[in-house]
Amino acid sequence: MAEGQASERAAILEAMTEGIAVFDTKGEFRYINTAYRTLLGLEEGFDPTILLFENRSTWLDLLV
Repeated sequence: MAEGQASERAAILEAMTEGIAVFDTKGEFRYINTAYRTLLGLEEGFDPTILLFENRSTWLDLLV
């Protein structure tokens, strides 16, 4: 039952047009939906470590 609920939640988050990011207590990404990746110009399967707090300024410099 829990697995089905998790799949249902993932489907809902993917269908949303708003960018959704879920973080753990350490500030690391646990989930990013397609809309969020699109807003940031990230490819599916990107390396999530580029979005860690200590790496964000380097990543943002690459966008400019």
